[in-house]
Amino acid sequence: PPLPDFTGVWHQVRHENADAYFTAMGYSFAMRKIMAPFFGQSTEVVSHDVAKQELHLKSINRRGVWTRTHVDNRPLPMRTADGQAVEGHAWWEKDEESGCMVYKTKLVGAKQGTLETWRWIDRSGDDDADDKENRHAEDPPPATEKRMVVKSIVYPDGREEEATHMFWHFESQQNSRSSPLLKSFEETYVAQKGGGARERLEGGHGDDGTIDDRRAAAPRSRDIGAMAAAAPVAFESLKDSLAEWVVKFSNSHWLSDTAISDRFGILD
Repeated sequence: PPLPDFTGVWHQVRHENADAYFTAMGYSFAMRKIMAPFFGQSTEVVSHDVAKQELHLKSINRRGVWTRTHVDNRPLPMRTADGQAVEGHAWWEKDEESGCMVYKTKLVGAKQGTLETWRWIDRSGDDDADDKENRHAEDPPPATEKRMVVKSIVYPDGREEEATHMFWHFESQQNSRSSPLLKSFEETYVAQKGGGARERLEGGHGDDGTIDDRRAAAPRSRDIGAMAAAAPVAFESLKDSLAEWVVKFSNSHWLSDTAISDRFGILD
């Protein structure tokens, strides 16, 4: 089957088994209760070059921004969302049951163990006979163009079987490829890869990921409008919550109060 192109802006619509997953990730009960209202409020901005075998990702939620790049069948250094140095792997596999191609990534070296992610396009409702029968030729197509499912899995060190997993369900609108948020990401992050991550990797330069990349890709003043237009929650609320969340609860060392003000412009 052809490889799917994940390019677009994806808004999370639901999730499954989040509490068990974050328990396995080592988050305390108190922290999980704080995080719970934000589980369903994330956006993924994806720039996928199937020909170059590169997948660029920007995950946005109220805790912050996490950017990273995967290259098919090439290990490369990167960082997890909480700043841990790991080695990333990426490859494609066909799911025999559904027949669809699944993009799998694996982060090795995290304190929680091996972290694996499966990503695929959900086409289960594409050929709904009743929907087609009831739709007139002049009717516009449905507003949702694609559905993406992401499965996150934790494999503790020393164990081959998974501890647990969770599912994230996303939807992408028909116009998401022209989204200002995607354009901003491609201009400020993807373009900085200098001709492609594969070439950088072959030249001995890995993508060391989260800390520097989040600084480089953090929304500047010209990006604020794009985020406001594309975010699935009210931007002012997101802005205030992001500031409070990062200051109080981030375990990463990459942001001081001054850095937050400089990079995000949200503590002024």
